[in-house]
Amino acid sequence: MNSGWFLHKDGEEVLGIWMAELRNGITIEIHPTIPKLYRGKIAYQGAKEFFTWIAKNTQYQKINAEIATCFPNAKLFAMQCGMKVEGKIRKSFKKKGTIYDQWMLGMTRQELEARYE
Repeated sequence: MNSGWFLHKDGEEVLGIWMAELRNGITIEIHPTIPKLYRGKIAYQGAKEFFTWIAKNTQYQKINAEIATCFPNAKLFAMQCGMKVEGKIRKSFKKKGTIYDQWMLGMTRQELEARYE
């Protein structure tokens, strides 16, 4: 399997969806989709559940995310979850005709376990 989905739910209501895509034998790239209504504490709870599941149920050594610079709140959320900015991918995301850079964020296995196990 090269990718999977993690649903953050309350009963039957989906509060967020987390995509994880295998990049190589030890690295996954993640991308959450969280409706505006559930951002903040609810989204952070979903992140905690997602990262805890990753820590306890996988052997991934690195988690990466790419976030366009037009979404600074998403970058802040990722950092609040323990990810660190590792660089930029220049001119790599287009939204409404404007091309943006993307931040590259990451978390090592050691950082994941220190925070979520």
